[in-house]
Amino acid sequence: MAEKALDQPVHLNIHPDEPVRSLDAAAKIIHRHTAGRVDEKAQAVLRAIADASSPRGVAAASGAFRRWAKEEGLLLVPPEDDASSR
Repeated sequence: MAEKALDQPVHLNIHPDEPVRSLDAAAKIIHRHTAGRVDEKAQAVLRAIADASSPRGVAAASGAFRRWAKEEGLLLVPPEDDASSR
């Protein structure tokens, strides 16, 4: 089965030089980050990833992963964006 690409690459501070580009990679990041203790939010994102079978589903799963990463403090914020929020 072909990997489904995220609607936009997601840059994480745990891998700043290698953006997450696929839903499969996003699911692996969630599993690694939660170390087998997947909470409800992470489970909902994994469900969205598994159910993504249309462009709309892929966009929804991409957004869910991006929000989850931000809430977990993993989303890499470009310096120009970080400075503007101060």
